[in-house]
Amino acid sequence: PAVQSARIVKGCRSMQHCEGTITVSIRHMSGDECIQLHVAPQTATSSVKKLIAQHWGIPEVFQRLVSGTVTLQDHDCLVATLKDGQDSLHITMILSLYGAQQDLASGERQQQCRALQ
Repeated sequence: PAVQSARIVKGCRSMQHCEGTITVSIRHMSGDECIQLHVAPQTATSSVKKLIAQHWGIPEVFQRLVSGTVTLQDHDCLVATLKDGQDSLHITMILSLYGAQQDLASGERQQQCRALQ
């Protein structure tokens, strides 16, 4: 499985690293709550968004994940955003209407329905 373990913590305390995984700390934009995950290096951003939706109840279409100054795209592998020698990634989740707006403007019924869920 892509996700080895997950937990929600107040503030981002470091979590013991598991061999063969990367540690991802996802901070809610409010800054007072954090999800920490151990994931396989090839895990896609879309998989992380699903976990955020489960834990915080924020639909994937309203999530924008940012690492430093880079906005992560759904198809991006998390390991591609790591710098050489790093085994942890810090991400901020921003609540955004941009994804829903794009889905509504797409003209495709399935995407439009997804935006309205």
